[in-house]
Amino acid sequence: MRQQLSFLGRDWQRIVGRQPLRWFTIWFQPICWALLWYRIERGLFLLCGKWYKVIRILLMPLTNLAYALANFEIPYTANIGGGLQVLHPAMGVVINDKAIIGSNLTLVGGNVIGLTSHETDRFVLGNGVYMGANATIIGPVQLADHIVIGANACVIRSCLRSHATLAGVPARELHAAV
Repeated sequence: MRQQLSFLGRDWQRIVGRQPLRWFTIWFQPICWALLWYRIERGLFLLCGKWYKVIRILLMPLTNLAYALANFEIPYTANIGGGLQVLHPAMGVVINDKAIIGSNLTLVGGNVIGLTSHETDRFVLGNGVYMGANATIIGPVQLADHIVIGANACVIRSCLRSHATLAGVPARELHAAV
């Protein structure tokens, strides 16, 4: 639970950025409450294990309210490092329950990280992944650290090269012109 609260602090720090007065206003943003609820749920799941499914029944009204207000759906089984930032949550965000995501994930909005029918497979996204508006990842895939996914891109293949830029449908790696 302590780790998840630490991650929440990093999430909120990325939202506030270099504007200290934002600490007063983040309490009015539904995404901050949804992130708080995801981190609490994740911490309780790690603490209670399989028993959390039973405990969660009592918490479902709060879960549904937090996620509906923020237009945000991240199950407690998704493993996301600290520094999660959602810039425009009104466009919607959905992350699959089997995702393993490093720190400093940035979602612009309208993002989906979902699986095909392979229920035993997992996503693995590195640190510092940036997903542009309406970018989608359909996996299972593995992405290295510091990957930029362009707006409206649909990633269906792994990219294991750090600092790459992916764009298009299906997404392909862009190479800098020399």
